[in-house]
Amino acid sequence: SDGISNLFELLKASGDAEGASAQLMNDYTEGKLKYSDLKETVANSVVAMLKPFKEKRAELASDKRALKDQIKASSVEIRKRAQETVKEVKDLTGLMNVKY
Repeated sequence: SDGISNLFELLKASGDAEGASAQLMNDYTEGKLKYSDLKETVANSVVAMLKPFKEKRAELASDKRALKDQIKASSVEIRKRAQETVKEVKDLTGLMNVKY
């Protein structure tokens, strides 16, 4: 079914850390697959995949001042690069004297 197919795709996409998809697929083809086992394995695999992101987010949220400072510093660099790009485009298109 589409639901089982989607769960197997999620399991593969999440890294299948335990190598469970082969065993579960074998159970499926033999008609012995318990849907609850598949759902639990997929849930555990997705949670394991997302754990590093969750930890990094918590780390960033713990020091909001440093995060804001990093964003400000990045913004300055991004603006500088954007201005360079706009200048290059104006040079290439002959729009040097056009102002917005």
